[in-house]
Amino acid sequence: MKDISSNNKVGKLLWLFLTALLLLSVASGVIIFPVHAQEQTVYVDPPESTFYSNTTAVGDTFTVDVKIRDAANVAGVEFKLSWNSTILEGLSIELPTGHFMTPDTDTGNLWVLAKSIYAGYAEYAVTYYNISRAIERGYVPKSGNGTLARITLKIVEEAPASCLLDLHDVIVGDPEANTLPTSVEGGSYSYLVPPLPPALMRVEPEIYTPIRSGEVFNINVTIYDVVASMKLVGLEFNLRYDTNFLEVVEVLNGTFMEQFGEVFYFGPVIEEDYVLLGILLIPQGTGEGNWTTFPEGNGTLATITFNATKGPPSVCTLELFDTILADPDTNLLLHYVESGYYEFLIETLVHEIVWENQTFYVITVSNGSITPVPMILAQPNRLLMFNVTGESSGFVNVTIPRNLLNASREEWFVIICGQRITPIVEENATHVILSLSFNFSTQTVYIIGTWVVPEMSESIVLLIFLAATLICVALAKRHRPKRQRSLIHCRASPAKP
Repeated sequence: MKDISSNNKVGKLLWLFLTALLLLSVASGVIIFPVHAQEQTVYVDPPESTFYSNTTAVGDTFTVDVKIRDAANVAGVEFKLSWNSTILEGLSIELPTGHFMTPDTDTGNLWVLAKSIYAGYAEYAVTYYNISRAIERGYVPKSGNGTLARITLKIVEEAPASCLLDLHDVIVGDPEANTLPTSVEGGSYSYLVPPLPPALMRVEPEIYTPIRSGEVFNINVTIYDVVASMKLVGLEFNLRYDTNFLEVVEVLNGTFMEQFGEVFYFGPVIEEDYVLLGILLIPQGTGEGNWTTFPEGNGTLATITFNATKGPPSVCTLELFDTILADPDTNLLLHYVESGYYEFLIETLVHEIVWENQTFYVITVSNGSITPVPMILAQPNRLLMFNVTGESSGFVNVTIPRNLLNASREEWFVIICGQRITPIVEENATHVILSLSFNFSTQTVYIIGTWVVPEMSESIVLLIFLAATLICVALAKRHRPKRQRSLIHCRASPAKP
């Protein structure tokens, strides 16, 4: 109540003096022409004074300006600016060089009725001693924009702390001591603890592309940029996938949280189309809720093994959702999330075809799903056969060893869905590549050549058998043991006479 009443006194005095000066100017024969009043604004600049404890300390100072804009026909201004004195302390209030009420070179005519600073507020009231002289010299009435006063404040309360910079009891008057319509815009002060850098939870690899149906692969859920000051003690995530294309084989817990103490795992829980895992770091110290060490750095939270159950095209998001990072007080910690992507657009298969103890490898590359694997070789008909299933328009590139099935470029005969198509043929000395295009559903593909790996005839088999027998006999004779010979010493009989 004391502050408000003193301010009212200043206001009454200001307008009393303005009225007296107006009467004197009329008596002296100076005519003041009234100007149509328009609303102007007195405001705090900047409107928000925000500081962080990592760059600003208790005891540091800052300034705010009280300004006026869109002014017209002004001869005097009065205001009061208040704040919370337990958070901020007022140090000074100044009229900066070139302030709005500057009387040009007629400095002796500036009448400062109030320019005072206190612990919790500042007050200001300025006009001119001689209004008629100010009008004659052309610096009254004032108009336009400018700074009225600059106020210096000191930070006295530790972060976090905040309060309003309340601009009130504002009066703007014209040379005839009339109050002009004026809007008021106050400000605010905030002293904050800097926000912790957010952690990142993500799926790795970002995109996984299998090469064949039935492929088993791993996806990791990882965490990055954890700092100890976060005081992370608990986390949770859900990973959604499309069961039309993928099935979960197993989920293994990661080791990131285990580096910092004993942990409790909730899950993993494998639901219909998502995996849920929660991890809690158990307090290391004595007593309830006493953590002495907190996680930091990067690491793996879980490894999820999937099976690619369907061939291309199969596309889905590996979506992280309902993720939680929490501190010991169950406050949620800011973090980013990056989901992954599963993309199976092209399948590469190696078909191992065995014929008469010979093995051949046919390779198919397609945006559809091919069955059976390996494809069928109908040797008597000189053809390969398989089914391909997919959506929209499709293609299959088939690489065939020339010593399995062969034809000249023009003689390849390909039938899809009962219709002959002309393949694009590429070839080298050992292989032929046939590129086929068609509309999907489920199609049966027949590839017919003019030459196929031959079947051995009975006569050839017999000759091979006889040759093998002769070789075995020859080898047996070669290795037969030689007869041992003994040296017999004979004694010659005496010759008969």
